[in-house]
Amino acid sequence: MSEQKIRKELVKYGKKLVEKGLVSGAGGNISARSGKFIYLSPGGFPLDKIKTSQSVKVELKTGKAKKSSLSPSCEMPMHLAGYRVKNDIGAFIHVHPPYALGLACAGITLKALFPDFVVLIGEKLPLISYFTPGSKKLAKAVGRALKNNQAVLLKNHGLVTVGKNLKEAYLRAEIVEEAAKIYFISKLSGKVRFLNAEEIGDIEREYKAKS
Repeated sequence: MSEQKIRKELVKYGKKLVEKGLVSGAGGNISARSGKFIYLSPGGFPLDKIKTSQSVKVELKTGKAKKSSLSPSCEMPMHLAGYRVKNDIGAFIHVHPPYALGLACAGITLKALFPDFVVLIGEKLPLISYFTPGSKKLAKAVGRALKNNQAVLLKNHGLVTVGKNLKEAYLRAEIVEEAAKIYFISKLSGKVRFLNAEEIGDIEREYKAKS
């Protein structure tokens, strides 16, 4: 994908994340990879206000930003850790969806409630301890969690999702927040029923057969 196309995609999905209520204010950050570089949202900007020219180009190997009047998000170490741990990651989204973040603050691990969650997230969504935003400890913990997962909740902080492209990473963020809402509704209505191992296995086999 060309640099210009990636920049346009970052603008598109930045707006969608805000429209869907997955992030507010100047919170959250978003990036996409092209070859040896990533393009990362600048710090201090609401995701729906970023222009195509404002995403910061960063060398993946060194973490050095190319000349720009803007600084990359302070969460750049976390993005770099994700891309470096798996070559198939093409996009990285970090947002603060209120329902999912509510579960994270309560220390609740979100598990599979419906088939789409299994397909996009897996059996359960990992929850990692709180670390200071922008810190090396946070970057290391997120990188470790993403080795075998496509999404991770950060206690008292937010959600990270990745994908082969921004569309896939965005869909994962959307499905996690939907699952968190369903969890809250189920909890208020009665006992929460998660899918069991047999049901999850059947869904995984059916999905693989069709893909």
